[in-house]
Amino acid sequence: MTDAEANRRRVAFVFPGQGAQQAGMGRELYEAEPAFRAQVDACLALLAPALQARVREVLFAGPGVDAAAVADTRAALPALFTVEYSLARMWMDWGLKPYAVLGHSFGEYAAACLSGVLSLEDAMRLAVARGELMHRMPPGAMLAVAMPEAQVRELLTGRLSLAAINAPDRCVVAGPVAEVERLQEALRLREVGTVRMPAPHAFHSADVEPLMPALAEVVGSLQRQAPTLRYASSVTGRWAQAHELAQPDYWAAQMRQPVRFTEAVGALLEEGCSLVLEVGPGQDLTPLVRACLGRDKERVKAVATLRRGGTATEHGSLMSAVGELWTLGVPVDWRVFYGHEQRLRLHLPTYPFQEKRCWVEAPARPAAAPAVGSGATLSGASVQAPGAIAAPQATSPHQAAPSATPEREDAPRGDIEERLAALWRERLGLPFVGRDDNFLEIGGNSLMAAQLLNQVRSTFGVQLPLAALFEAPTVAGIAQRIEPLLRQAPVAQSSRELPIVPLPRDQPLPLSFVQERVWRLEQHLPGLSAYNIPFVFRLEGVVDAVTLERAVQDVIQRHESLRTTYDVVDGRPVQRFHARMHVPLVRIDVAGTPEQREAEAMRLAREDAAKPFDLVKGPVVRTTLVRLGDNEHILLGNIHHIVSDTLSINIFVHELFQTYAAFQQGRPSPLPPLPVQYADFGAWQRRVVAEGRLPDQEQWWRTQLAAMPRQLNIATDRPRPKTSPLTSVRMNVSFSAALSREVAEFGKREGYTSYMMVLAGWQALLHRYSGQTDIIVGTPIGNRTRPELLPLIGYVAHSAAFRTSFADDPTFLELLARVRQEVNDVQLRPDVPFEHLVEALVPGKDIGRGRLTDTIFVFHTTLSGTNAALELTGVRGTKVEVPDAPVQWGATLSDLSLVLGDDAGRISGALEYATELFDEATARRIVEHLQVLLGSALARPSERISRLPLATDADRGAWPAPLPRSVSTPVPTRLSHRASQQPGVTATVQGSTSWTWGDLAQRARNVAAHLRALGVQPGEPVAVCLKPSPAKLAVLWGVLEAGGAVVAVGPTDLERLPDFASPGARVPVLVTWRGLMTAARLDAARVLHVEDALESPRSMAERPAPAPEALAWLLPAGVPVGPGAPGAHRAVRRARPAAAPRGGHHLGGRRGVLGRAAGAGGPVGPVPWAPREVPLRAGDGPVGGPPGRRPAPGGDGPEPHLLRQR
Repeated sequence: MTDAEANRRRVAFVFPGQGAQQAGMGRELYEAEPAFRAQVDACLALLAPALQARVREVLFAGPGVDAAAVADTRAALPALFTVEYSLARMWMDWGLKPYAVLGHSFGEYAAACLSGVLSLEDAMRLAVARGELMHRMPPGAMLAVAMPEAQVRELLTGRLSLAAINAPDRCVVAGPVAEVERLQEALRLREVGTVRMPAPHAFHSADVEPLMPALAEVVGSLQRQAPTLRYASSVTGRWAQAHELAQPDYWAAQMRQPVRFTEAVGALLEEGCSLVLEVGPGQDLTPLVRACLGRDKERVKAVATLRRGGTATEHGSLMSAVGELWTLGVPVDWRVFYGHEQRLRLHLPTYPFQEKRCWVEAPARPAAAPAVGSGATLSGASVQAPGAIAAPQATSPHQAAPSATPEREDAPRGDIEERLAALWRERLGLPFVGRDDNFLEIGGNSLMAAQLLNQVRSTFGVQLPLAALFEAPTVAGIAQRIEPLLRQAPVAQSSRELPIVPLPRDQPLPLSFVQERVWRLEQHLPGLSAYNIPFVFRLEGVVDAVTLERAVQDVIQRHESLRTTYDVVDGRPVQRFHARMHVPLVRIDVAGTPEQREAEAMRLAREDAAKPFDLVKGPVVRTTLVRLGDNEHILLGNIHHIVSDTLSINIFVHELFQTYAAFQQGRPSPLPPLPVQYADFGAWQRRVVAEGRLPDQEQWWRTQLAAMPRQLNIATDRPRPKTSPLTSVRMNVSFSAALSREVAEFGKREGYTSYMMVLAGWQALLHRYSGQTDIIVGTPIGNRTRPELLPLIGYVAHSAAFRTSFADDPTFLELLARVRQEVNDVQLRPDVPFEHLVEALVPGKDIGRGRLTDTIFVFHTTLSGTNAALELTGVRGTKVEVPDAPVQWGATLSDLSLVLGDDAGRISGALEYATELFDEATARRIVEHLQVLLGSALARPSERISRLPLATDADRGAWPAPLPRSVSTPVPTRLSHRASQQPGVTATVQGSTSWTWGDLAQRARNVAAHLRALGVQPGEPVAVCLKPSPAKLAVLWGVLEAGGAVVAVGPTDLERLPDFASPGARVPVLVTWRGLMTAARLDAARVLHVEDALESPRSMAERPAPAPEALAWLLPAGVPVGPGAPGAHRAVRRARPAAAPRGGHHLGGRRGVLGRAAGAGGPVGPVPWAPREVPLRAGDGPVGGPPGRRPAPGGDGPEPHLLRQR
């Protein structure tokens, strides 16, 4: 694993304790995995023959093994250690390197061995000794209690002890059997959940105390080393120090004290561990880890190596764990993983269209035909293109849906899962959906999820939030959410919503809100290509043009919206519905070479896409068939936006090809009449809004859009014209294959759709470009959440505004969480038209003349499922992207419109931009910066948005060369020069203490000598925790004189000392005073008291002055620093004041910080280590601090005041 990968995915191994053992644990792995077998054999070889035989009995026993043999700690503990150690070493052989280890109770022995604290021989010896000691304990009991620690402690009486804190609300109590049983009965009466644990003794209780000296004696005979991995202690709940682990008393206390598992998991999370792998024979700790995650549940994944129960074998569960880790981005050394196997070459399909079924079928059972469907997305949405299939009918919650597949191991189980799987198959267009298939991984997305949950509501009569499908994205997971709701409300109540019903056409019907906006735009700026939705298909094979035209007519007859025109009466649009309307299939033959024919066909496609429609005369749809040859045609289609959206195009094409195939085969049209038409939806929408039937949705949108910014202030190449309408052009966009793959893999790993991730990247880019923290991006949503709308051709989609705050400079992961929440919120409130809201919320806004938002984001997938019927006739249809096509959104709708899609794993599309505002080069940089930003965000998702790079290689190449660095003198050299020039001048005064420059310099040299004697190397951090005083100045000078780097800390910061340690050291050297009071455990060998430091040492070894580039100071994250190279002596000299000083002690001399060097052309240089309480400042002479002020010891932290001469 590379360093970058390690930082991105830190892995922690957690080892379960006693009670996790089971008969036959590891038996299958011993036979199947040579890496595991080798480690087990190495462990067993360390045991005496008699004990080895008993351990083998536990490890390799069959199902009928005596339970007493597994419970006997003398054999069970060495066996459990063997399995845990062998599994860990196997993982490491496969390339999985842990960043940290944590052991639960006895599991800490495996953690100590793996981290190098104990050798394998000593760890096994200690495991055997503990097993012998545990066997001597009297009978006892242990009880798991579903209560937090504080409440459990109030219940402890007699000999009851708190044995473990496993989660914020899960503890374990241990004690005598009778007392544990009384406690369990009392808790039962209080309706508190309890579980009696299968433990024959009261571990971690007072019963252990007589055995502690014997264990400490054994530990004392072993060799203990400092850990080579981060080691979370289950005794203290924090990171263990080397001197702690070396003490025999630690291991004795580890057997008696409660297991602080919750706090130890918290230490892993604070250190950035994002994958917690349970290394043991089951999944005992994995649920506990998940219960401890809190807000980190989205960032951190907990995985078990092996899983007990179920039908999976031990080796099968291991392979599942390997696969899960791989999907989470954990690299596996496949060369080692498969090193012991003989691989065979198999023939697989070579191209997507050369399909070959490789599934081994099980015996079939009677089943109904699977649902047929296809999906396509707009803005991340997906819709069932029903073709000849009518809208799905609501099913009774008590009516089983037959399965469409043969029985398989991963098939849905039970009535609820089978009906859910049927809905998934229909929605996703798949022949089979397993109970554990992840919705996002098999083609689902956020908006498709909203449609699916509406079908769940219709089928089961229960309402699930959209977030439920992201939290439990499997059939089994959703079934578990539904079951308790069905028990609460077994019969679905009738909906209060206004149904969509067919209305008579003897009176005018109003346009839908979005239809009216399109009509008003057409009146304001007629004939723009943005009002058209063209589509182009290449047809390969013999095409019957007459039959194809008949199919076109059949589709138009099915959809009233395609037979509607729009008159103007009193300045308002009025719909005219026509019983029949003929739309010809125009035929055009082109001649010439193949290249010429292709070019002419594309020219015709561009011309057709830009050609306006006449809404008054109609029709609003046209089709053209361009003949390139006997077996090749180009089908051009175009529908006006007033009756169509992207999903409607999918429906039109699907039905056209399905009908053509039926006519070619001599069958009648397979398309049944529609229950409602699009005009019925428009009238329904108007009535719903007018009658105020959506108060909750409307109020949410009003709150969401209140006081939204009027304009996105992105810098433009030219000022915005005040009157002339903007025009736009279309620039092709194509993400690299690597970036497209990273988007897909990150989404699967973290649970986000590609739509969410690219939208988040676009919002982040707009934030970085504009500097605004309130970013609004418009995007169309499919809005087909009702079954009646699924088969309709019409403009059902409407605009929505995603409003995201960047005020707190979120990380990319935090931004993604916000975007997902916004998507969930919007999909829960899909019925209120955005067009209706905007004019009400923004005074003076005319949606018929202006844009709703300044930028639009659209994300869709390639049309799918349209060719199956067509290919039955020997014709193959493929969608064609027309080069240099006219704009589809246009500057009328937004200044910048990013239209992308995922086509066979490659993200591509176009950026449409206003030419009056942006040059082509600027638009291209916008696209390039988006890809750089998104790529860096995926690589460093925990980085703040403001710190993610935007610059491309070309940008960096255009940057000016850096100015040459000036020669700089290290700070201690300049201070020593001043002291040698004016040794008798007073340097510092505080109270009755007055030191000259000579006094100060001598004490600084003494400090430096002491630090060198402790082994401080150049650039090594040295922590300083002292009250503001002349002595502190001497210490700070001395640290720099010794070549160290100052880390100024207060007493409350001492717990963080390991954060500043140099490589190879656990903690830095600490300089403090003898009277320091702190709860932190300090390493006495690394502490230098100031009282000793100021005295002359026995030896005064000299060392060259540090280089200007050497590290001089360190600051915690979040402390502002000045310009230059932060932390180097050169940066210290160049830095400027971070704040105006107020009071404190001062260095004397003539108007300079630490005085002025004789003959120097400027001040000696600022000192970055003055604490906040007594900042250094330039003065006319030595002056004491303000009367009565008592500085706090050590300060709040190392915030510097970098000073210069006045």
